[in-house]
Amino acid sequence: MVMQWGQFVDHDIGLTPQSVSQHVFNDGRRCNETCTNSYPCFPIPVPASDQRVQGQSCLGFHRSSATCNTGTTSIFFKTFSHRQQLNALTSYIDGSTVYGSDDNMAERLRDLNHEHGHLLVGSLSQQGKRLLPYDFHGILGATDCQIESSKRYIPCFLAGDSRVNEQLALTVMHTLWMREHNRIADELREINPHWDGNMLYHEARKIIGGMMQHITYTAWLPRIIGPEGMKMLGEYQGYNPTVDSSVTNEFTTAAMRFGHSLIQPILFRLNSSFQQVPEGNLPLHHAFFTPWRVVEEGGVDPVLRGLFAQGAKKKMPSEIMNSELTERLFALANKIGMHKPFACWEISRLLKCCLLNF
Repeated sequence: MVMQWGQFVDHDIGLTPQSVSQHVFNDGRRCNETCTNSYPCFPIPVPASDQRVQGQSCLGFHRSSATCNTGTTSIFFKTFSHRQQLNALTSYIDGSTVYGSDDNMAERLRDLNHEHGHLLVGSLSQQGKRLLPYDFHGILGATDCQIESSKRYIPCFLAGDSRVNEQLALTVMHTLWMREHNRIADELREINPHWDGNMLYHEARKIIGGMMQHITYTAWLPRIIGPEGMKMLGEYQGYNPTVDSSVTNEFTTAAMRFGHSLIQPILFRLNSSFQQVPEGNLPLHHAFFTPWRVVEEGGVDPVLRGLFAQGAKKKMPSEIMNSELTERLFALANKIGMHKPFACWEISRLLKCCLLNF
């Protein structure tokens, strides 16, 4: 759960948007069709000795969007500054994973047909509890949640963050906090029957944000930076509007990536006796973009039990990240796993870019 809460919080405060274009500007070729290092393409060289990729000298890769007035564009502003990325989310721990980071998404996620202050819900689970709403209209983008198809068509889920379907345990956390918002809204309506739906929604939202901050700073962070780190951080002194709360590139691109070393290669699913469910535990590469497993394989409870009953991955010098990440991430959608190893590779390239490539 230490790992999973870290990912959930990370998705609350940081998301780097990709370049709007995936084509080389001077000739129009897509980034997966050329090995030319020409913006926005940043191809990944394939060693001749690579046993998995044959007949290719590079893998297509396109860069993230950059802040205007940084990198090459800084020349137009008669400055000279390093390339800096954008953050598409609010930098505060404020529950944007649940509510979205803009007014439009927040409105889409609300149940405006009733004066209960609820978030939208989807179908009932086999246990009689509400699941997340489905993203029938592709609001979160063209994500394929049927890569490993189930018995029937089940679309992606919709939540405040576009990565909700990325892996099963993350989907479960999103579901849990949607339910918690609606539970708190119901409690508030009992206490304040004169409140309208708008009041109930916003008051419940404030409480949810406070709960997430409390969990992060009292239960999670002490286990990450330890007593000395918490002592250096010091006690909260109250809100200071003059402090720049923006997430730094160093944090979101490098420092927070330590969490990948905590990920178990197996997603444990346990019953109420903490024994393996009939559907079994899941190798991690079978948990990517599979929201149908929440619907058809026991709901959220087995995954939650697995998260708090099993420890994080043991860190070993010979294996910082497990092979499910380095070799098989999103393997159901790609010839080879194509994300975390390249994310680590990208960090080293990023460091070089900061020094050499504007």
